[in-house]
Amino acid sequence: MPPPSGGGPPLLPGHVPMKSRWITWVLVSVLLPGLPWLFADEDKDGSILFGLTAIALLSQLAASIWVAVGLSRNRGMGVGAAIGFSIVFMLASVAIGTAVWFVACIGFLSTQNWH
Repeated sequence: MPPPSGGGPPLLPGHVPMKSRWITWVLVSVLLPGLPWLFADEDKDGSILFGLTAIALLSQLAASIWVAVGLSRNRGMGVGAAIGFSIVFMLASVAIGTAVWFVACIGFLSTQNWH
């Protein structure tokens, strides 16, 4: 067998590239939960805040499933592992997103005139 060219071992059959999946998961977990607070000044009834928060949660779920499926395929695991990974990644994503949401909330409230 000739040595691999291009600086790395050959990919295994069925290998799923994970770089874009991880980048998407991190961006969705960190950026989307704080996004609703950028529109809080114009949002008098809370519909934008609620809608964008719901979109952030659904995006976190989708990104968590996407990462979990790729990780379980790369490790040769079955559907159960993909479901377990999805739950773990979703919990982590929501924990990160909740912290970002509250930090953005505090940032928004600090800009308000309370006098």
